[in-house]
Amino acid sequence: MAASPAPRSAGATIPPAAAGHLPGLSGRLRRDLTAALAVAAVLAHLLFAQAALALVVILLVTGRVTRWRPLWLAVPAAAGAAWAAATGVPAALAGFAAGPRQVAAYLGAAVGHPGRLAHLAAAFSGAGHWLPRQVPVALLAAAAEAAVVSRAIRPPWYRPGLVVVVRRRASARALAGGTAVTREGCAIGLDIASGRLAEITWARAAGGVLMAGADPQAAARAAVPVACAAVRRRMAVVVIDLAGTPWLADALAAECAAAGAPLSRVSPAGPAWYEPFRDHPPARAASLAIRMVSWAGTTERQREAGQRCLADALAVLALSPAPPPVLDGLIALLEPGQLREAVAALPGHLPRRAELEQRVQASAAAIEADPALRAALSGQLERLRASALGRWLRPPPARPSAPPPARIGPVLRDRGCVLFSLGAAGEAAAMAGRLAVADLTAVLAALREQQLRADCLAWVHGCDGADRSSLAALLKAGPEAGTAVLLSTASPAAAASLAPDSGTVVAVGPVDQGLAERLAGPDAPALQWQDEDEFAIAGPGTPFRPGGRLAPARPGGRA
Repeated sequence: MAASPAPRSAGATIPPAAAGHLPGLSGRLRRDLTAALAVAAVLAHLLFAQAALALVVILLVTGRVTRWRPLWLAVPAAAGAAWAAATGVPAALAGFAAGPRQVAAYLGAAVGHPGRLAHLAAAFSGAGHWLPRQVPVALLAAAAEAAVVSRAIRPPWYRPGLVVVVRRRASARALAGGTAVTREGCAIGLDIASGRLAEITWARAAGGVLMAGADPQAAARAAVPVACAAVRRRMAVVVIDLAGTPWLADALAAECAAAGAPLSRVSPAGPAWYEPFRDHPPARAASLAIRMVSWAGTTERQREAGQRCLADALAVLALSPAPPPVLDGLIALLEPGQLREAVAALPGHLPRRAELEQRVQASAAAIEADPALRAALSGQLERLRASALGRWLRPPPARPSAPPPARIGPVLRDRGCVLFSLGAAGEAAAMAGRLAVADLTAVLAALREQQLRADCLAWVHGCDGADRSSLAALLKAGPEAGTAVLLSTASPAAAASLAPDSGTVVAVGPVDQGLAERLAGPDAPALQWQDEDEFAIAGPGTPFRPGGRLAPARPGGRA
């Protein structure tokens, strides 16, 4: 597109490079114009409305010191109106105009005799008589002007009124009692400004909620009331803890016990088994394996070859009459010879077997040509299988005492809870976390394809340890499947990258101006935190609004 010519004016040309600075120049002009108008207003008051100027100053100072809301200015305005009515409106107006009429006459006479300006004090002769007569009307004018100025300067904090104080105490008692469920959502804390419970509605949570804390514990502490409210409402709850929060499992277990909701837990210590590949068709199971492994340090060609090989290996396992656990099968079939033998052993009557065999031959040849890629994939899978988590990533043993496996699909159907306590660090924890996020996203995608909705909350804590594209896919799939998605992190970089895809951002604890601008846009004001403020909320396209105290995590509290 061709650039439009620069505008011209009176022999001057604005160069194209300077065109981008016009908004800043306009802002400076507005500030200069505002300052000039303010000076003109003060001069006009000094000349024609001295009592009003004094009253405006008194009212503004009073409002700033007391931090009363501008509504209090109705009191002096009512006093001025009553005074004027008692004096008589014509007499009050005449008293207000007496002084300005005298000053205006003096200045008008100075047009023909400029020397009179050197004796300007003569214009205010008799002020002791006519200044008190200005007060009734001046009170009305001063209250209106003070209200306008108060709106313009926006004092940061107003003193709460009686209604706010009473409401704040009631809300604080409700939080202390463990109230989590509200009429339309869940309470996350106390809104200091209004005294009401600060809540996140489920409709708002369907657009994605991001909680960014100063540390992982703060982020978890802010997010756990949402999970508690979902459990008490008997929504299905899926929690993927990638930060290794030690108290989260006990808190969620107590909440589920109080609500009578079944809970499955996948962790390095068990007790639930977890192998999601068999819950999906081969193509979708392949996407789980592809997202589970790390492709860091590989070229685009290697990624394409590795992803094809994983997809073909899972397709062969799905058709095998007695397949081993998926991790064991993948590790074995990443060896080209075993992959060829496995596809050759498939029954010949299977549909599209010949097409699968052709793909397997191409994948085996590609893996043979790149031993480094095969070693990288096999190494990751072998280390995962050998880890404490890896021993639980398989079907449960065939014995009556074995606990049932953790499966996200049945959890959503039965409105249960599943917790993935995967730890804060380590390759195995990262791989299992990526697998759980991919499994959840795949289940929601399947529900969406069937035009079904799940009354569910999905919470990924420590989401900086998950794949960014997987989280974006989860945020997109959640609303389409009726699922509220909650992400929490202590990483400013992760929070800034996920904020554009999240409908609501909650900052826990003080955050610097740079992060506020990245989360809420370039017009976000600097957050002003007080001792009692622990969080701030930003909505779509709106700056942060300081909130108040966070709700305590009280399992089994009042709904």
